[in-house]
Amino acid sequence: MQNNEQGGTVIMRWPHYKHVFFDCDSTLTTVEGIDILAETVGKKWRVEVLTKAAMDGQLDLEDVYGKRLQAVSATRAQIRNIRRIYKQNIVEDAREVIAALQALEHNVYIISGGLAEPVAEFGIFLGVPRTQIRAVQVDYNQLEGDWWQRITEDQEAGSARYLTFIEGDLTATNGKANVVKELLGEQSGRSLLIGDGNSDLRAGSAVDLFVGFGGVVSRPHVLE
Repeated sequence: MQNNEQGGTVIMRWPHYKHVFFDCDSTLTTVEGIDILAETVGKKWRVEVLTKAAMDGQLDLEDVYGKRLQAVSATRAQIRNIRRIYKQNIVEDAREVIAALQALEHNVYIISGGLAEPVAEFGIFLGVPRTQIRAVQVDYNQLEGDWWQRITEDQEAGSARYLTFIEGDLTATNGKANVVKELLGEQSGRSLLIGDGNSDLRAGSAVDLFVGFGGVVSRPHVLE
């Protein structure tokens, strides 16, 4: 809003954005999932340095993504635990904002370079349909440890250790734009992307408006 010359209040009318895309880590939650994993296994400093360099645009995401996961070598149970930590560290009013957008008939999406299992569950918790959530899939080594002693499927799944990630658009610095385009398809309406990192900034070319989010981490090159 702004004041006019007569002292009255004028409501500024923004264009209607039918499609609203959110990043996840450091945008909807105050933590970075990969850094949480690193802290769990005692590799916090090493991984945080790589994460910051990628988010600040000093290194390409594809150059650090695999290195971070390889350094952590987490089990599936440890990766699944991220979903709990996401929820514990939700950005204030994130769930309410998404609900309000949906009540106003906006389509809400989450596009993240985080790991698919925890990101998807967190997104569903926020009210975003699973079909409108994209994140990075990983494969696990099902023969890790005492695999012959596992009795239940949950035991097997939980103790399986990270093997590799599935390369794609979300593991590349310039890849989010392609995911935005895929989700939009032939749908009409203006689009908006909100995120904190360099990959979000690069994806701004695929939407009508990019909003750099500095509520958790302020990255100068994103907020310029």
